[in-house]
Amino acid sequence: MIKLFDKNRRYKILAFSLLIFCVHYAIAAQDTVKVIFFQDSNIQQFRGVEWHRIQKDFPAGSYEKAILKIDLGCATYGCCAWDYTYRGFFSKKISDSSYKDIEVARLITPYSSLMRKGRHGYDSTWVHPYFYDVTDYLPLLKGDSIFYSAYTGGWDDKGKFGFKHTVTLYLIKGDTLRNPVNVLPAFQDNYRYQDSIQIDSMIKPFRFKLRPGENYAKLRTIITGHDQEGEFSPINFHVRLNGKPIYQKRLWKTDCDQNPIQPQSGTWIFPRTNWCPGEKVNEIEVHLADLKLESDNEIEIYFGKIETESKEIHAIYSIESHVITYRYKDSFDLALVDIVSPSRNPNYRMHNPSCSRIRFLIKNEGSQKVNTFDVKAGYKNGIGIVYRVFLDLMPQEVKTYELNFDEHGDTFVELELMKRPLNVNFKNDFIKAEILQTPKLQSREIILEIYTTNDSSNNWLVIRSGNRDTILKKVYFNNNTTYRDTIQLAPNCCYHLELFDYDKNYQCGDGLSFWYSSRVMKKTSGIFKIYDAKSGKILKVFNPDFGGKINYEFRIE
Repeated sequence: MIKLFDKNRRYKILAFSLLIFCVHYAIAAQDTVKVIFFQDSNIQQFRGVEWHRIQKDFPAGSYEKAILKIDLGCATYGCCAWDYTYRGFFSKKISDSSYKDIEVARLITPYSSLMRKGRHGYDSTWVHPYFYDVTDYLPLLKGDSIFYSAYTGGWDDKGKFGFKHTVTLYLIKGDTLRNPVNVLPAFQDNYRYQDSIQIDSMIKPFRFKLRPGENYAKLRTIITGHDQEGEFSPINFHVRLNGKPIYQKRLWKTDCDQNPIQPQSGTWIFPRTNWCPGEKVNEIEVHLADLKLESDNEIEIYFGKIETESKEIHAIYSIESHVITYRYKDSFDLALVDIVSPSRNPNYRMHNPSCSRIRFLIKNEGSQKVNTFDVKAGYKNGIGIVYRVFLDLMPQEVKTYELNFDEHGDTFVELELMKRPLNVNFKNDFIKAEILQTPKLQSREIILEIYTTNDSSNNWLVIRSGNRDTILKKVYFNNNTTYRDTIQLAPNCCYHLELFDYDKNYQCGDGLSFWYSSRVMKKTSGIFKIYDAKSGKILKVFNPDFGGKINYEFRIE
């Protein structure tokens, strides 16, 4: 065990965390400026497509980091029942009727009639935060004022409902050495798919030349698939630089059934083309190596064949893609992006509370591949453990990593990267998160009771100790049957329970109860509870509408 953190450095570094709580601490510091664009402003979905534009004074200064926070909630007249696209832009006014819009944030609204009806723990006061690192777009934030624009669209056949948004930009003061210097719009359009040859012929190559002094660039892309096959069929996305293939990704999100906003009133569990209802759309960042410094560079994006058996294809791909250029880029620069668990951040609801591990996101911000790094992990008492991590991380790549670490009832968790000779940028080496406390069960002997559906083979249960030893593994074979398993657990220990569900017909889980499964597939509903074995008292009842997994960590006292 070693002493972990230098308190004198904490003040400055805290401003670089993306967590809601760390943003709060940065605001408290004097090196952060806040610009509020919209405050609880209604988005009237029932009117169809709308633009919401606002101009705000831009405070002069040098900024090394920018975080955009969008708080989405129910409109004053009720929440919309449908999943619609929300797009946020930094805009430049060209004339009274025209703007140059650069999209910096995209999210898909959740199916929110449960919020309107006050069901499953929701009500009309529901709000969810979305965070975007928009440091890449600091070159656009020049002059005395800036425009923020929001594009929303859709309709609600149940009446006049919608959402409201609060949009806040956090600007963190500092040097601009590592900041981007130019934003080049490359691909900005909705492309309709007929076949792979046709759509690729529609998307023309983008050519650009680095300006004097610029020596590094990346491609930053937001892409979502829409219409029937565009939404519900996978497709491959490719990038080519100067004729050479450099990137490929299958656009298919299979974890919508583990959505942090759950349950929802619609088909929230089903996989989709690079998005899920109620979630932020993550950017695709591609490292542009081997750039020509004194002549034109050419970027091409193209698709493979859509993976569908439908003879008539309805697919549209909404693409916003920019080339971001730099004058300076560290060869080695790891960045701690976020703490997934333990954390109170509602975007990581499916991973919390957690008493047995630290899960975090780490990004390679440098221009060279990273194979290993050292990280210190600790809590509020200032004591920490150093871990050696082996992880192949390409430039611009983000990965999730887990460390075994006992929470011990603390209120904060902190991570810090150890210094290496090549790592000269220390400002993204520290993150901190407030902990959601783990439930404590006052029983050493518990009963796990599950009443299965008429499709029980989809379910299995695993309980592990804090050091990941398997305590119980159970597969359920009998339909419409009550199973009761009694287990003995050691006191003062952490345990991790997971109940899984997977339906191969859906390619996702539908929990023990889901409206579509009941109505269309005629599935019955199940129940899952935890009892105290001695008293018979119910310790926990789980919502059966949980999608792909129940993740529950607890302590025995």
